[in-house]
Amino acid sequence: MKTKNKIFLFIIVTLFIGLSSCKKESNQRGFYLQRFEVINPQLNAIIHGIQDSSAIKNVLRPEKNVVVMVLRIYNSVPEFGFTSAEMDDFSEMYIFQKNRRIVGYIDIENSPVIVLSTITSLYEFMDIFYKFLVPTENTKQFEYIYFPDNMYCFLDEFGIPCPPSLFDPYFYSYAFKDGKFVFMNYEDEL
Repeated sequence: MKTKNKIFLFIIVTLFIGLSSCKKESNQRGFYLQRFEVINPQLNAIIHGIQDSSAIKNVLRPEKNVVVMVLRIYNSVPEFGFTSAEMDDFSEMYIFQKNRRIVGYIDIENSPVIVLSTITSLYEFMDIFYKFLVPTENTKQFEYIYFPDNMYCFLDEFGIPCPPSLFDPYFYSYAFKDGKFVFMNYEDEL
């Protein structure tokens, strides 16, 4: 009797393992981003000011709002652009449509600022921006950051691709010139 129970238990365990290994992979969303620490006190003050700005916050849906910082080089000068984004549109509009690199996030009073960059070279990025912020060992998953599976549209019956989206957010831009941050008031897109 004990042998039959062992065989029955072995068959049940084997079936359970077999069925669980055949389970279809779920479409998991979310990227794990590395947390960065701001080491430049001037940049830290700017980020805190931007984070508290009513112009950057979405007052209608604050729980769906995320602050974004885009880092780039413009005329050989490091620039820091700030805007806000809707979580639902963030991956497609702010990252993949503009071909920006995901750098990580900054945690300001338990509210993340997502850091993106237009610089594709990791070594160039480190050489320029590690004077302002550095990575830490901490990571965090962001469910609203994902790789879209429908980035490209089909040609219509006349062979014309879909029209470009009307996406042009306002950026508060700061350039680091002569050892200090200067507000840049121009319409150039980041």
